[in-house]
Amino acid sequence: AFASELRSLRAGGFPEAPRFDVLQLRHYFAYGYLSPEGAPFERVESLPPATLLTVDAEGRERRSTYWSPPQPGASGAVPDQIVDHMREVLERSVGRQLVADVPVGVFLSGGLDSSTVSALARRKVSGALQTFSVGFEGSDAVSELPAAREIARYLGSDHHELMMDPEEVARDLEQIIDGLDTPLGDPTAIPTWYMSHLARERVTVALSGEGADEVFGGYDRQRYDVAIDRLGGIGRGLLPVAMRMAGRPPSARLKRRLRMVPSLMRQLDWGRVFSEAEIERLTEVPLAVEAELESNYADLGGIWRSWADADPVNGRLEADRCTFLPGDLLPKVDRMSMAHSLEVRVPYLDNEVVDLVLALPGRFKQSVRRDKILLREVASDLLPKAGSLRRKRGFEVPIGAWLRGPLRPALNDLMSPANVAGTGVLRAAEVSRLVDEHLTGGRDHGRALWSLMVLSRWLARGGRQ
Repeated sequence: AFASELRSLRAGGFPEAPRFDVLQLRHYFAYGYLSPEGAPFERVESLPPATLLTVDAEGRERRSTYWSPPQPGASGAVPDQIVDHMREVLERSVGRQLVADVPVGVFLSGGLDSSTVSALARRKVSGALQTFSVGFEGSDAVSELPAAREIARYLGSDHHELMMDPEEVARDLEQIIDGLDTPLGDPTAIPTWYMSHLARERVTVALSGEGADEVFGGYDRQRYDVAIDRLGGIGRGLLPVAMRMAGRPPSARLKRRLRMVPSLMRQLDWGRVFSEAEIERLTEVPLAVEAELESNYADLGGIWRSWADADPVNGRLEADRCTFLPGDLLPKVDRMSMAHSLEVRVPYLDNEVVDLVLALPGRFKQSVRRDKILLREVASDLLPKAGSLRRKRGFEVPIGAWLRGPLRPALNDLMSPANVAGTGVLRAAEVSRLVDEHLTGGRDHGRALWSLMVLSRWLARGGRQ
């Protein structure tokens, strides 16, 4: 049986006698999402990107790959030639994604990625471009609405925005989590839900900036991981001392990364939710051992090592394109948008764009001090100077503050000892400790608790074995 959603398989009685996939559960606790080819249950898997599965009348399966990325860094292009060519390729991509017999708009956060898509889309539409933004209120919130308004005014778009009400989020919480279909602990699902709701009131298709960070090099963690390699073994040993002398003692997580050997697993550790020791304290059921996470990514780890010295930037980008992008970002956007019958398209992941950018050396994309170098050059002729230089912020959901405030009743309900014990997966005492520590302000466990709330709700809705 096959379906686009796990819930459809479950409704059809598949898999029979479901058993948790213990490797995928560990992956979720570690990173907040399932591995791109995984599913919560054994005997269920997700088809990898760019893959066709053919089943004949006798039930024989055949898999084939219809697209493969070019070898990173293979192009001999020089910057003066590539900026104009890149702009043309992106414009063609946006033009293709705008083709529809229904109204089309653009998600506009005000950051570089969505602003560039909006500027290119404005060139292609005959009337006013429809753009959409959402924001947060409160001292702990980072709202990009002012930046989005600035870009919308510059482009002359028909701009629509929504300030999210945390009380409304509390009322919609179960519906949002249920829309995820499988455990996915990224709190930015919340603004994506409301952005999709806002856009669907006026359009049926929306363009989004997903994929730009993985293709052009936009994450701080990518640069940080390269930077600590360049410190060398002695430098990594001295960094905690220097930070303490400067009055900024390193976190336990940073110290752990400084002790780790350069590897794919160290890069993935920048996005870690629970450490190995924390998972052991948290879980009631036996899971796959930590080493199996590394084995699961053995091929990708080999690619990472092959690029570690020759082109470390492209090695880091390849890792995110093969893990975080298909495991977290794309499923999140797809599920939150389709919950509102909105189709979201991603111009930065157009084959022509990816084929061109992946073949470029990493120095065109990122340095220790600069991110998305090529994309910023492309945008410099499309956006006001502030727009092309604006640092990445994204949807920084104030989930920690919300869980102490308007979402506290939902936290106390989903993470109550009775509900936690009922999952059969989590240890109630350890979850209660995390909740108490968060609510009293001892530590901010917002992201970790959100991931547990999503899992608890999924289990309560039929995810149990």
